[in-house]
Amino acid sequence: MSQAIKKVSSSIRSIFKPLSLFIVVISYLLIGQAVEYLYGPKVSQSLVLSGPFYLFLLTAVSLSLLLNLIRKLIRKEFSWPSLLVHIGLIGLFTVSSISNVEGPYKNIQASLKLKTGESTNEAKLEKFEISILNRNTKEKVFVDINYSLRPQGLNLDFGPTYLLTYLPFSQRTYNLRDAQGEVSAIIEVLDKKSRETKKHLLSTNNYDYENFFVSNNREIFLYNQEKLNCLLNLSNINPSCIVMLRRRSLNDLKNDLCKEGNYLITKSGFISLADSCRLNEVMDRLIIDDKIVSLVKYYTDKQLEEDYHYKRDLGLDRTDVIKYIEKQSPKHVRFIKPGQDQEIIDVAGDFHDMSFQYKSYKLPFSINLQELSGNKAKLILNGKEYTLEKGDLVEILDYYIRLNKLDSKAREVKVSVFRDQLRSTKTTFFLIFCLGLILFTFSFTRERMTSK
Repeated sequence: MSQAIKKVSSSIRSIFKPLSLFIVVISYLLIGQAVEYLYGPKVSQSLVLSGPFYLFLLTAVSLSLLLNLIRKLIRKEFSWPSLLVHIGLIGLFTVSSISNVEGPYKNIQASLKLKTGESTNEAKLEKFEISILNRNTKEKVFVDINYSLRPQGLNLDFGPTYLLTYLPFSQRTYNLRDAQGEVSAIIEVLDKKSRETKKHLLSTNNYDYENFFVSNNREIFLYNQEKLNCLLNLSNINPSCIVMLRRRSLNDLKNDLCKEGNYLITKSGFISLADSCRLNEVMDRLIIDDKIVSLVKYYTDKQLEEDYHYKRDLGLDRTDVIKYIEKQSPKHVRFIKPGQDQEIIDVAGDFHDMSFQYKSYKLPFSINLQELSGNKAKLILNGKEYTLEKGDLVEILDYYIRLNKLDSKAREVKVSVFRDQLRSTKTTFFLIFCLGLILFTFSFTRERMTSK
């Protein structure tokens, strides 16, 4: 029995040896690279290279190195190079762990936009969240997408909805798949001035593709068969209109949709939605100011295929989407994109407001854009005036403020905000680690020379 206990104890000690854990760290980083290749840097950074899993790994390595250092000190087996390497690594991993947890030393990376005369103390983090507000109780719940949802497939029972998937890297393709009742189309837009021609893909697969085209306040819509059946007979008793009305009256729908300048794409061509959607004017092409819009292809019972891969942009993209099912009958898969708000009804009949956006962060000071002059911006930061050019960096209360973008025409600037209070501590421990490596290399070289 004692031999078995010794073997188990020896196995545990061998698993938590620094070398073994370094192999685990390298393997984990390789997994992160594989996830980045398959799903892109946004998923890799949010689900693998940060968050609770990464924090656990950093903590485990720090404890292992500390225990190994204590054991060497007790047995008097340490040397100065080994001691410095251990201290440097323990410090680096520990400080990195502290920087990854919510608290006063949490790393902050955010951005904000300001127009001339505007002032704000609220920035947007490089993290994304869903908020759900119960209209009756006024209770608001937040879901941190970075750690709460997994791409393409985790079902979560959350309040009034089942949050299905977070699909952040949508790359458009021309592939079509069978989808009963759905419609896809390709329209061509010719600019009469430049003679430049562009093709636009439209599909009633709203999870990935737009089902409308907008030009100079003119809107062209593509609807699936169910919505088309509603438009052909706009009435409250038409079952096909349930999806389009959704707690709106028929008059509200007509005011939003049936107006001059709106058009519907059908297999026959473009139909005007003016005159209360009478659908009595069919055209083979549209002339919108200096553009000519024509229909190239119309696919019945076909849907453009979703193909999710990566983009190098770590920020929210308009093709990011959350898919979910409301807890009511009939159950339909719905979606929400960045910056959108949607109404949700649960089984009890309570109404909720759901939104998908960047996570907000309150700064301890305000930023005011006073004026723009050429390639310079005059900002008031924490009550003090600064004149900055693009790329200039200012430190305010442990925060670094950088002017990233300046648009003189729009009278707008984009400002980045960084905070890393433990930056100097990390640098110190890294230098200690490097000194230990230099001494170790020098000692190893001297021993080799002596042995010869």
